[in-house]
Order: sequence, then structure tokens, then C-alpha cells
Amino acid sequence: MKSALVYLMSGNQNCEDKISTVVKTNAKRHKGYLLEEMDSPNTSQYIRKGIELEQCSLMNISYCPKSESKLGVGMSLVVVIYNSLGWIRKEFVKIPVSSSALEVLDSDGGKVEVQFVPIDPASRRVRDYYAASFRETSVQAGSLFNLYFEVSVPALGYSVYFIKATKSETSWTSKRPQDFNGDIILDSTEMRMVFSNSTGLLKQIRYHEHEVSLPVEQSFCWYNGSDGNTGEKRIQASGAYVFRPNSSSCFPLGGSSDQAIQSVIQGDIVSEVHQQFSPWVSQVVRLYKNAEDAEIDFLVGPIPVDDNLGKEIVAQFMTNLSSNGEFFTDSNGRDFLKRIRNYRKDWDLDIHEEVAGNYYPLNLGIYLKDNKTEFSLLVDRPLGGSSIFDGELELMLHRRLLHDDGRGVGEAINETVCINGTNSCEGLTVSLHLHG
Repeated sequence: MKSALVYLMSGNQNCEDKISTVVKTNAKRHKGYLLEEMDSPNTSQYIRKGIELEQCSLMNISYCPKSESKLGVGMSLVVVIYNSLGWIRKEFVKIPVSSSALEVLDSDGGKVEVQFVPIDPASRRVRDYYAASFRETSVQAGSLFNLYFEVSVPALGYSVYFIKATKSETSWTSKRPQDFNGDIILDSTEMRMVFSNSTGLLKQIRYHEHEVSLPVEQSFCWYNGSDGNTGEKRIQASGAYVFRPNSSSCFPLGGSSDQAIQSVIQGDIVSEVHQQFSPWVSQVVRLYKNAEDAEIDFLVGPIPVDDNLGKEIVAQFMTNLSSNGEFFTDSNGRDFLKRIRNYRKDWDLDIHEEVAGNYYPLNLGIYLKDNKTEFSLLVDRPLGGSSIFDGELELMLHRRLLHDDGRGVGEAINETVCINGTNSCEGLTVSLHLHG
């Protein structure tokens, strides 16, 4: 369930009418609550029975003009959340807002527990730049928060919530590593994540129910994409269809003495660690109060290429699992298949590319295991992944290359984003979501 402002997941006419009827019914129940009208030219708009519903198209960069607008006295924002699956879902949603002086009511008028978390600087920069690029207008300055609250949505149904202005702001606390005496800990009822206070890097995951602790070290590095001029007979550049680094070396991002953590937010609904690994790689590690797994939001880019080196960025997760060269990837989102490093069961493999020859496409995820423990990563889009070393998993997050691979595209993967009417252009930044 995506955390969009309004979930109109179906173009079905009856579905839109039903949602509008629910909004109108509940708006009558809460007399004095009005849906503020606002021009949003770049969003899909649905008008049924006098109620305007919008689905924010730029929620992936935490930008939604409707939810960020200031609510006046007696004004409410109606949020309709639709569940397209065949079972009841209770999940947390997050909506960008410009004030913490807000409360959330359910359709019966009951108050819903909320939490406000300031949007991290890296996400704010990407939001401002890309909103200006897509909408061709500057976005409002000032405070910006993610509003978190829990929703319950029936199977193949929808729920309605109201965001209402209050007189006082809700307090929140952001800490830095020096505010902690020891390791930095994110806790839920099901699991714990431990970060090193000295480096800011993830060092351990513990699952309470099974009393299992797994050392996990996360890092980022980049492969230098081959330009094809390697002196080999098989001249092949890395490009759109071909992943081919010029060596097996993955060059680390960030120094060993750098502190990755920028801020830590610990709350009753969600706790977050905001990390910066380089000027163009950052992430938010998020753990909800009852979560059985963690969320990681990556921001990668714009990848610098002023050194004339194409770069292919990976996130690495190193554990102590004795995987014996085996790992598992999904088969087009269905069952998982065993992969054995440097081996194919149907023929004798003569390995020439130690890294690229062991990469596989992922649609759902990748995992490895030993006799006692399993470590899994679930992705939100097709990616490449592998286990180059025992106990290690890595995901290809982003690529920016300077040479065509000669396989039909006719250009290098060197995408840029510009703001019309200005000379401002930069390489593409990608935002990815991971469960682990």
C-alpha cells in the first residue's frame, strides 16, 4: 500500500463513485470539515458529486501540494486509502506536511496516534530540485515533515481519515551520535538494529522472539564500468544491456573514519536513522514499532563522472553466515532459485567475469542462509544482485556510464535532469525502497 495522499488505485467508474460517496458521507458526519480546493495541474483529478479527489504523482520525492498546504480554521484534508488486496491490512502511512500542528481523525471521529519526523536534508534537496523540474515552478520553503499514522483498510475496500489543524505544534526530538553513550539502537516489539556510534554503520540485527542475533555490516561501493578497451578479444563496454566492470574491485564510498549518521529520531510509532555516506549517497533506515523487518530508503545520485569514469553503485551487506557459495534469487517474482557462485548445472562454466558472471536479475528479492539463519533483502523494483563472497549480499542501485554497449540503444546510460528556463542540469538521482 503506497503512502499516497489519496489511493485511487482503479480507474473503475464504480470505484470512484463509491470513494466519493464515502468522502461525502463522512464530510457530512464531521460538520465544518471542508476539503480545501487547490489547483494541482499535474495530478490526476477525479470530481464526483462535488468532492475533489487527487492522487499526488510525486510522492516518491515527498512532494504533495495538497497535503503541504496550510489548513485554516475549520478546514480538514480528507485522505482516502484504498486496499487492492483480498485481506485486511493494518499499515503505517506517511504523508508530507508543512506543519506539526495537525491531528488525524478516523471516520468515526476518533483521534489517531500520529508522529512527525523532519524530512532529512538529502531528501529535501532532491524533492525541491525534482519538483521544480517536473512542475516548472519553485516549491515552498519552510519546515517539512513526514506525518506517520496507522491505518486499517478492509479487503478490496477503502478507509477515510481526516487531517485537521490544531492550535499547538507537536514536539519532536532529533539526536546526533554524540548524544548517545554507546551504540545507537532502533527497537521494535519484534527486532532490534544496532549501529556503531563511532562509524554510524549498521553492525547487528537481533530478532527478539527467536533470540537470534546476526552481525550485519552495510557499506556502499562502486564498480568502474568497462569502456571496452581492455585489450581482450571480446571487446565489450558496460552499458544498458551489459554489466561489465573493468575489474573485480569495488571501490568503497566514504572514509573509514567518517561518521555516517546525521540524525536519529526515536518515537512511539517509528524510529529512523538518517545516514550520509558521500555527497551523493544517503539513506534512511526506518523501523516501525511492531515491525518484523526494517525499511531502507536509498537516495543515490547524481553520480559524478567528471573523472571520466563510469560508475555502477552497489549496496553491500556482509554477515557471518557460512553460505558456501550459495544464494537464492526469485524467478520473475515467483519461486526462488538456488544460485551457486561460478557454477552452472547445465554446462561447465569457464568464468571470465567474476563479478558480472555471478549477477542475476531480481524482481522480488535475494537471500542467503546457513544451517541456522537466513538473511533476506526484498526490493521494490527490478535490480541486479549477487553474493560475490560467502555471507555477503549486494544490490546494484544505480549506474551512470559513458560508453554505449553496442547492443541496440545507441547511447550511454548518462541520464540528466534539467530545470527548464535555467542552466541547471545534473545527473539522475534514484530513490529506492528496500525491506530487510
